[in-house]
Amino acid sequence: MTKQDIVEQKNLNTRRDMEIKMTQETVNLYKDFLLNPYKYKCTYKPLRECFEENDKYIPQDKLFENYIAYIKKPLPKFMFYIIMKDVFGEYGGCEQIEVTNKETGEKYMQNQDFGYKLKLRADLI
Repeated sequence: MTKQDIVEQKNLNTRRDMEIKMTQETVNLYKDFLLNPYKYKCTYKPLRECFEENDKYIPQDKLFENYIAYIKKPLPKFMFYIIMKDVFGEYGGCEQIEVTNKETGEKYMQNQDFGYKLKLRADLI
């Protein structure tokens, strides 16, 4: 085994150690952490209390960004998506929004990303 082979094997093992094992147990742990934060002495509100109904669909990415900014804790995006689906059900459809072409000034309709009719509560921002 060459020195390069040893380095590559070490890098591969490091990457494997850094990966999150996607098991039901892991999902349940994250879910419990987000739904019962006080149990873990966290100061942020339970996930169900963080969002309120909204009249427009908000993309999941935006909900994730807002939530992470609020809790100030690392959370894998895919885990957030799984837990949101468990808590709030399937995400909804999409809406058309008016977009302006910056170069021509022409306006046209574009589909907004899939999301939920939810938003982060204003008092948490």
